[in-house]
Amino acid sequence: MAPHAALEEIGRPFEIRKVERNEDGLSPPDYLAVNPLGRVPALVDDDGLVLWESAAITIHLADKHPEAKLLPPPGTAERAIVVRWLVYLTNTVQASFMHFAYPERLVGGDAVDAVRGGAARYLAREFEHVDEQLGRGPYLLGETFSAADLYLHMVTRWCRRLERKAWSLPNVGPHYRLLSERPSAGACSMRTASSPTPTTTDGYGSQPFLVVPNSLTIVVYLLAMAAGVRLLQGRQRALAALSVAEQAPPTLTASA
Repeated sequence: MAPHAALEEIGRPFEIRKVERNEDGLSPPDYLAVNPLGRVPALVDDDGLVLWESAAITIHLADKHPEAKLLPPPGTAERAIVVRWLVYLTNTVQASFMHFAYPERLVGGDAVDAVRGGAARYLAREFEHVDEQLGRGPYLLGETFSAADLYLHMVTRWCRRLERKAWSLPNVGPHYRLLSERPSAGACSMRTASSPTPTTTDGYGSQPFLVVPNSLTIVVYLLAMAAGVRLLQGRQRALAALSVAEQAPPTLTASA
């Protein structure tokens, strides 16, 4: 969602396409030819640059389109603070969400519930830290909106499966409502809803799957998953996905 929202903030034309994983949670060969990890999202820029990881994509888009003012200028203290928030949100908060949502990637049996419960406790503390640092904001950089706010809005939205919703916190709540009122947030929802392939997910909403800019347009591939389908589990499936990718012809066209 964060790279998608960044594109909406930038204002370049783009279209959404959706790619469907199979019943084992494996990405299709044509996507694996772009990102052999099979993870979301990935970006193929008009100059051939290939990126994955939402924070890296968001930073790249912000740097390439400074007119959108998603990042402060390089070398400034404000820039360093925004990058710090992006790293914290992706490396700490998002990592805890992955453990909460997919504990079976790490453990099996009765330990699954223990890992999920521990991740929920970590998330509670992590959002308390964000709430304290955010203060009255209204943004993570005080009065200045940045790409880090798009990322915080995304992970706050994921809290709907947690017992305590992050938007119930005194400072994160107003931030979430403020970001939800931005035109980019509404545009993300409308564009996703109008995409020809419906998306059902496991409770975290549509995720940017592949971003492909070119000289004329930007194509955003979204993940379309059947309800209840699990994602890649462990090294064996990852290796199987890589094997499939090696046998597939390289293409950027994915069917949903």
